[in-house]
Amino acid sequence: MAREDFRQRLTNRLIESLEQNGCFPWNQNGDVSLTRPFNPCINTVFKGGNAINLMIGALEKGFDDPRWMKLDQANALGYRVRKGARAVYAEYWDWEKTSSGNSVPRISYAPLFNASDIVGIPELIRRPEWTPEALARTLIEETGVRIEHQLVDKSSVRKGCYEAYFSNSENKIVVPTLESFPSGSHYYVEVIHQVASWAGYTSGLFNDVPEKELPEVQAKRKLRTELATAFLISRIPLYGTVKTEESAIPEYIKLLKTDKHEIFRAARDAEKIVETVLEFSHELRSRIDARVEDNQLIKPQIELFSSTQENIEENSSAQNLPLLNDARWITFDSTVRREAEKFGIEIGTIEKALSLVEPNFLQVMEAAGKNGYSPDDMNSILVRSLVDEMQTINERQMKWNKFCEQVVNVNTRELGLPSETVQLALQELGYRYQSLLVQSSQNGWAKEQTDQAIRTMVYGDEGRRPVDKNFVEALIKTGRSVEKVPISMNNEEFFLRPLGIGMETDFMPDNSVGLGV
Repeated sequence: MAREDFRQRLTNRLIESLEQNGCFPWNQNGDVSLTRPFNPCINTVFKGGNAINLMIGALEKGFDDPRWMKLDQANALGYRVRKGARAVYAEYWDWEKTSSGNSVPRISYAPLFNASDIVGIPELIRRPEWTPEALARTLIEETGVRIEHQLVDKSSVRKGCYEAYFSNSENKIVVPTLESFPSGSHYYVEVIHQVASWAGYTSGLFNDVPEKELPEVQAKRKLRTELATAFLISRIPLYGTVKTEESAIPEYIKLLKTDKHEIFRAARDAEKIVETVLEFSHELRSRIDARVEDNQLIKPQIELFSSTQENIEENSSAQNLPLLNDARWITFDSTVRREAEKFGIEIGTIEKALSLVEPNFLQVMEAAGKNGYSPDDMNSILVRSLVDEMQTINERQMKWNKFCEQVVNVNTRELGLPSETVQLALQELGYRYQSLLVQSSQNGWAKEQTDQAIRTMVYGDEGRRPVDKNFVEALIKTGRSVEKVPISMNNEEFFLRPLGIGMETDFMPDNSVGLGV
């Protein structure tokens, strides 16, 4: 995926699905079950917008394995990403404390690979003692919500011509009987949909509102209920579709087109609904936790540089650790670290840069050799380029952090706007910053030209000026109206071009994919 606006990209996909299919992507095929994504390397279940993006990615690619991880995590465990695999991205927010004690956001986007595309990973452990329908039945029963069944013929259910709803005034769920549905799974999906609506009121998330605000508020409630349903059934997991009211579709589209952040706010609220439901069902929560824990991947305790050849052969393989005994990589790795440390480059930046180069290092060196470059030539070229690039990245990150701190401080002292408003404005500017860097790489700009373009983007044609109250107000206003420019460059090119190793050169294979950040 290109380094473009992650949130707008996801929002656009949802709008497209609603306009073309009349439903969200996960409701297009009732015979496929959703699986809640998790990272087995760090024992973490993905939530909110990241869960939505990964579940859609899995559906589009036909994956039924819920495990996702970064390239460097797979490499550290001795696995390798399959040739031709394409990543699905996740958004991460890190908070950094400034010298004044304020927290500023640092947003990054990590490419994740599904276990189906990772060679050497163990089979997914599935516990057979609980069937999805049994789990769903337990979940519903333990909430204690009252359910009233109606007799509806199967043909009406298949066509979607039936009523299913939660009545807050009567505190009950009304659905057709189990026998009316094509399967027990389809029935439980519908009931859980209504349980999610019930939990929205039980949690206090849904409250009474003025009549004039009802249409928009109702649309937001329905959106959150649909997302909470998807999150719940993906944890069981059940197959089936949520019946989307035809009248709600244009309201959903309006909400999403108006604000690309709405789907992320809705996903956050949907997670609260999920937590409310799971508080009643300790059995299901235990099952969910067990599934993640059963599939945790532990980094092997391997002594990579043993003093004896026997231990190296016993603890590694040429397939999983191809660079272990390669003198060219060992020399390159040590030289990069030594040179980078001279310039005070952080160890995290060094590790990240090396992990990007590592997957294609052997192909680069072999291709370079065929073109008359010696290992020493390539070592010198790559080290110099990589260290220069890391220096530039380091400098720009420090300037960006300082700028964010100034904006946050001005808001705290003089404006008093909600912190989320300021954070989202900085995020918008961050997207434009990344877009500009990609443009710089594509067009081969010199560092000075890129820096000038960054200053113009941040401060405008007037040039550098104080980050004061007027500047921050203008920044927030611009962030709300800025239009994104689509970027077609892939993640590999974004990294390799600044190093002078563009994809059009003879150094790289035609189908080099799988690099991470």
